[in-house]
Amino acid sequence: MASGCALNWNAGNQLCSMLAARSLIETVASLHSFEKELRPALESEDLAKLNELTLHHSFATKDKRMLDEHIGFEATNVLTLVDKLERQFEIDGLRDGYDRLSERCHPNAAGHYFFFGMLDPETGTITYAETKNSDHNLNIVLGACLLLGLANSSLAHLDELIRTIADLQDRLRPIPEN
Repeated sequence: MASGCALNWNAGNQLCSMLAARSLIETVASLHSFEKELRPALESEDLAKLNELTLHHSFATKDKRMLDEHIGFEATNVLTLVDKLERQFEIDGLRDGYDRLSERCHPNAAGHYFFFGMLDPETGTITYAETKNSDHNLNIVLGACLLLGLANSSLAHLDELIRTIADLQDRLRPIPEN
């Protein structure tokens, strides 16, 4: 996603860069939440809870039909995860930056006029350009990319947790050899 931010920005596609930045924030918040939730279940050696958490974080959805038709897990609203991440790490402005990215990515005033439009006050004509507010937009994208260190840390911790969970599984419920 960070590569998507950079590649799209360098190609002059600010909107797609902002979409990738927004996705980066969501993914980091989700990864960190997963990592944090796994730890107590691992400490209590609760394989059932570890399985439930893994399934929930892997297959959660908001789609009502899927939730009704299948055994599924309702996804946590991403805003909840972003807010938790902001509070836990005291990242002032994370939610505000996320909200700005969201506004820029949607087809509303911020996503159309304020992102692309320029008003000629003499004629009342609006013209559009892809480079309006480039400095401001770049700052928002770079703000999201600052979470890469946290993403790498969460991924490294999850790698460790996976090995620990595998050892726990082997100790508590070994898979029989054929």
